[in-house]
Amino acid sequence: MNAVDPLAEFYVATPRQASGLAGRSAVHGQVDAILNELRIPAEVDKDGDWTLTTDVGPFLLIVDKEHYDVIAVQTIQSMEKKVKNSADDMYVLLALNFEAGGLARFGTIKDSGADLLVLTARLAPDALSRASVEGMLRDCFRLSRRLDELLGNAPPQPAAQPGGWQAADAALAHAEGRAVAPPAPQQPAPAAQPAPAAPRQPAPVGPQPPAAQPPPAAPRQPAPAARPAPEPAPAAPQQALPPANWYPDPHRQARLRYWDGQRWTEHVAN
Repeated sequence: MNAVDPLAEFYVATPRQASGLAGRSAVHGQVDAILNELRIPAEVDKDGDWTLTTDVGPFLLIVDKEHYDVIAVQTIQSMEKKVKNSADDMYVLLALNFEAGGLARFGTIKDSGADLLVLTARLAPDALSRASVEGMLRDCFRLSRRLDELLGNAPPQPAAQPGGWQAADAALAHAEGRAVAPPAPQQPAPAAQPAPAAPRQPAPVGPQPPAAQPPPAAPRQPAPAARPAPEPAPAAPQQALPPANWYPDPHRQARLRYWDGQRWTEHVAN
């Protein structure tokens, strides 16, 4: 199976290209190289941190100066002075935290004296690799898009390829807590076969015995009136399950999940 790029869906409208970051050492140099490999558009600010451009808005990657953790942050909104006035917003974000998988979560931080609602994820320096950074960014971008969908701000997605799903359909199915089987491929209807002709019988030769006369028919009695039988309810059409194959993961825990022809399995692929 061909490798699937888990970040491609977040660079439909945003140009995808390596930023050509180089010349730094330690954690900053390692993250520079990873962002180049992942072709993530990024700019380095005056503090040495990265501003990432995506379809779901800008993200900031920073290095914790105390522990050297790599932290992804997206600001959702600034809270009012009285935190209780933002209780409804925080309740929605806590519900999304419970629904979300992976590293990304919503939380609060204080910046320049202001309380901010943010989307964030963190990687320890000893866990830093291309796969871990890619996974962290995927989790952040997906959760950001989920919030956009709830707010009605999600950008239009590209049309699904034949036999595929719309990303919005999978997200809606996941939010409603139902499993969705992939649509079965359409098969051409078989051509109707003509019924076989009955074999011809040879014509009789020579004189034939007279045909037996049927016995006289018994006098016909009037039949009792029969009640009309209730019409049976039409049977529900049975929809054939699709064949076993890899399909987009309806649980949004991975890019693909294996459908064995009857049910979703635990086998996933990113």
